[in-house]
Amino acid sequence: MNSKGKNGKEKTVQLKKELRDMLINLPSHYILSEKGQPKLVCVHAGIREEFIGKESERIKNFCRYGDVAGVDQQGKPIRRDWYKQYKGDLLVVWGHDPKPEPLMVNNTINIDQGVVFGGKLTAYRYPENEFVFVDAKKDYAGVKDNPLKR
Repeated sequence: MNSKGKNGKEKTVQLKKELRDMLINLPSHYILSEKGQPKLVCVHAGIREEFIGKESERIKNFCRYGDVAGVDQQGKPIRRDWYKQYKGDLLVVWGHDPKPEPLMVNNTINIDQGVVFGGKLTAYRYPENEFVFVDAKKDYAGVKDNPLKR
């Protein structure tokens, strides 16, 4: 295999564009219902109660990146802990903020256990209310500022 990869640079560029377009056009969050009643919200980085079931660029950005209050001196986002103010009845399952173990606060569950940083991949099983974990084989990110080692 040459340095351009198995399928060549053009196919790689095209695939990246297709994946980006698909991800950009996905809904900002998913609502799971049981017998016609909403029970659980799945979202990438977070959601406010008043955003649930709605779409806008502001809502999409919040759901993608969380409650961002700017950037620090290294250019990394400063994230507010939106889940501490959440008071909704729907369970929110989210990530994008790696923690060593699932974090359960105010009817929210963070299931990002930093697999890319050598942690684990986590799934939350509903309605069983149980977690399934797969340990990472290694730290794939290899960054100095590993959020699991703070």
